[in-house]
Amino acid sequence: MIRRTLLILTALVATGAQAVLPEPNFLIFGQVTGTPPWLTMGDATGMTLEIREEGTETIFAIATIAADGTYALRVPLDSVDPQASGTSRPGTPLDLYLDGFQLDADDASVPVVVPDTGPRGSFFQLDIDLDSVVPGTGFAVANASVAENVMGAEVIVTISLTNAPPGTTQSVTYLTVEETATASDDTICGAGEDFIAVSGTAEFAPGTSTFQLPITLCNDFET
Repeated sequence: MIRRTLLILTALVATGAQAVLPEPNFLIFGQVTGTPPWLTMGDATGMTLEIREEGTETIFAIATIAADGTYALRVPLDSVDPQASGTSRPGTPLDLYLDGFQLDADDASVPVVVPDTGPRGSFFQLDIDLDSVVPGTGFAVANASVAENVMGAEVIVTISLTNAPPGTTQSVTYLTVEETATASDDTICGAGEDFIAVSGTAEFAPGTSTFQLPITLCNDFET
């Protein structure tokens, strides 16, 4: 009798150690009205809203906007280490996207204010008026460096496009300027010059988010 009781208790302990109960979601809900910024008419019915971790591509929740404009985004939570992939934690900053278009961009003239992830089981009502949202398109230039020990070598500078309205062509002008390096205004390198100056327009076709800009280096035997 004693042996049987011990075996039953062992089995219960082993089974209980594997049981994991999901935490209650953090709910963001509301109604979307108005016309998306990239359209001249119509509403957002059938479009997709996404909640992502701020500044990343990590998606926590996806919802389709209903015919009456309502939506519900359920953000899964996991406060136990190791944190499960695709889950958030209270206090985590969030971003909101509509069909890949960021609605809470910092450079928007009237950005949508998205809350941080709330406590488990809590909710937040966020009604969105698209007629008052004018997100701005942004451009960024990645840092690039190279040792100037080969005449005619190139360094590739990447210009990135963010938050462009879907289906549109965007452009930005660029110009190289001197700081610690000396530019050549000609198409060939001269004595004491570090690179050949360039200027022009970077164009981004619909669906394109990066532009590669080659800059020719001059070899003055310095780095």
